Amino acid sequence: MGKARSKVLNLTLGVAGLAVFTVGAMILIPDRRQMSFAATATSTATPSGIQGIATPTPTPVPSIALPVLPIQTLGAFPLITHLESTVAQPGLLLGIDGTKFGTRSDQSVVYLEWTNVLVNNNYTQDQKLELYIEDWQDAHVEVEVPPDVEGVPDQPAHVVLTAANGLQGSADIKFTATHVVAMVAAQDADVTFTCSANSGIDTCGPDDPDEHDFAWAGHSDLFYTLGESGTDGYQVRLANGWKYASLSLVNYKDAAGFTALQDDALQVGATDLYFTVYWYFFGEDFVEYQLFLNVSGPKGVPFK
Repeated sequence: MGKARSKVLNLTLGVAGLAVFTVGAMILIPDRRQMSFAATATSTATPSGIQGIATPTPTPVPSIALPVLPIQTLGAFPLITHLESTVAQPGLLLGIDGTKFGTRSDQSVVYLEWTNVLVNNNYTQDQKLELYIEDWQDAHVEVEVPPDVEGVPDQPAHVVLTAANGLQGSADIKFTATHVVAMVAAQDADVTFTCSANSGIDTCGPDDPDEHDFAWAGHSDLFYTLGESGTDGYQVRLANGWKYASLSLVNYKDAAGFTALQDDALQVGATDLYFTVYWYFFGEDFVEYQLFLNVSGPKGVPFK
């Protein structure tokens, strides 16, 4: 057995043949006969005649202290707790209540974030619209929606406030666009024509854009007959918030035929429209008419 550099191993033979070992922490120097290791043994008692052996405990693996990295504090997040209006409209002042808005700087901004972009313009760039800041306090901000917004349909939106520290808070709001009444040209809408083919020449469809009407139709006969008649059908499907407002028919001043607009089924506010025009003429004559369709909806938004 190797010699101990410190703490000598003491052997004491006790009464009744009991062997008692008392060993402190030992550091043994290996010799040619065996390898020794640092160990801690506790006193043991064994039956008479059997020598007690101290059980070594492995040296624990040293712990490694990891460096603690500093956490950079950016500041408090602004929190929007209340909007003074549930609707954002062009030209409307909007009060925003909350906490930790901080003081205004060049980084401070409030904008509407769109959920539905149909037209790419100055009001929808990057899918958001910056609002005019009228007043900025730590717990209250007053903004204005630009009055000339167009090309944006009615939709759910988000009010997003960016504080001077670059952190943001947001709240949901409904955006209502400026609504106008506009005349629809057939080429700009989703239209299905059903043109009667009961005369010699039958034409129904979009008119020249310079005519500023919805559609044009004409029926004529090059040969003398007892007369012709028919019914033209029009189906219009409106989208993006546009709704039916009114419909009118104008006969060509030199046409001797007769027309009758049948639009009883149309209701103001409808989006799926169907109407017909009944026509007839006598002999070698013709019928020609224009239709004018007006709808109401969000300014600058396509009809289809």
